Amino acid sequence: VEQRVDSFYRFVKKEHSYGNVVVVSHNFPIRILLSKIMGAQLALFDRISIDLASISRVDLSEDGDRLMLLNDVCHLAALVDRV
Repeated sequence: VEQRVDSFYRFVKKEHSYGNVVVVSHNFPIRILLSKIMGAQLALFDRISIDLASISRVDLSEDGDRLMLLNDVCHLAALVDRV
């Protein structure tokens, strides 16, 4: 999984250096990708919590990649009110 995530990460940085890219994935690859972006050791990726249907945002740039939003679920509040 780590190799696939790394390959995808390099592809996005190369082919989509400008503009927005939406990535939808499972918990495990998302945590691996976020660990890589934050420069954390892969062994520490289990310290990142990702809820179902959450949104995390990263900015990729030549100056360095940055985690801008992690595990946001505020968009789900309206659904909870309807139940």
